[in-house]
Amino acid sequence: MTREFPIGEIVHVSRARSIVFSEPAEVVCTCALEEVRDCLERVNAAVEQGMHAAGWVAYEAAPAFDSALVAHPPTEFPLVWFRLFRRKEIISRSGESRGSFNVGEWRPSVERGQYIHSVSKIRDYIAAGDTYQVNYTFPLESEFSGDERAWFDALCGAQQADHFRFADDGR
Repeated sequence: MTREFPIGEIVHVSRARSIVFSEPAEVVCTCALEEVRDCLERVNAAVEQGMHAAGWVAYEAAPAFDSALVAHPPTEFPLVWFRLFRRKEIISRSGESRGSFNVGEWRPSVERGQYIHSVSKIRDYIAAGDTYQVNYTFPLESEFSGDERAWFDALCGAQQADHFRFADDGR
């Protein structure tokens, strides 16, 4: 079964089924550390009243829970973003998509020399006992055109993970 998901819906996909959250009621969102806990309390209260919530808490929100944790300063990307829904539907997953898309060549946001330097520093920190693990990541950019949901379906089909999420916040 192929299904269109309009803006406002969030889809959680596993290998066997999809959970579609619909009938959006409200967005709870903040880019400010001092508002993170209040936002999560609002989400929790809504869920206790029978609403469904889907969204995220960014890694950069960590200092809101423990001031000893250090993260990049907040940007325009939300630290907390949850959409509250009145309805949740579970549907079978067919894995088929009718749309088409095109993705250009991926470009890293870090130059090769900076990458080598960063990995070297990480190895030094591990050898010194300052840390035992680092999740070193950086953004990749590419040109994209076409149907976002078709791309999402293709990614779901190509990966071996069991859980995926598609969220369109309208931006």
